[in-house]
Amino acid sequence: MRPAFLLLAFASGVFVASGFLAGGGMALLLAALPAALGRRHGSEYDAFVVAALDRLAAAAVLLGCVVGLRAISYGSLIAAATLGGYLLAGIVPAPGGGDAAPVWIGTPFLLLGVSCLADPWLSVRDGVAPGRLVEATLGLLGAAALATAVRDAITTAKHLRPGPAPRALWAPAPSRSPLP
Repeated sequence: MRPAFLLLAFASGVFVASGFLAGGGMALLLAALPAALGRRHGSEYDAFVVAALDRLAAAAVLLGCVVGLRAISYGSLIAAATLGGYLLAGIVPAPGGGDAAPVWIGTPFLLLGVSCLADPWLSVRDGVAPGRLVEATLGLLGAAALATAVRDAITTAKHLRPGPAPRALWAPAPSRSPLP
């Protein structure tokens, strides 16, 4: 199931980057189904692989948005900020040791897919530049990702215990010799 999810996410990124928002939206909606079916994992290794593939898929979609929305005044900036928010949310450890990044298989994929499908129709109907609905959706998703990263960082910081800083792996061990 994961290869289909990743392939559809990459296809969505390519479609959006080439300006074909409806194709990108359809690929995103199709990607949500195999991703949802393949979500169950048993071991820590499986959870790590799934999380890494989810981040790779999100990066492909959002990089496609960075390229595809470059004609809109703030489109690429918002898409890049959203990508940064999702990558940052993936770095901050979640309280309790879980995965901190917002799950890219559910609501975000559906929201972005529907907005990609509806955007061309709305832009023709309302006479606005294509990509405005996608830009607004990315702004919402980026704000949610950044809020998640900040919340997880604050929660994790509250659980930290004072003590000596861990020694870096590459730092030399302290000398036990009485000689200077």
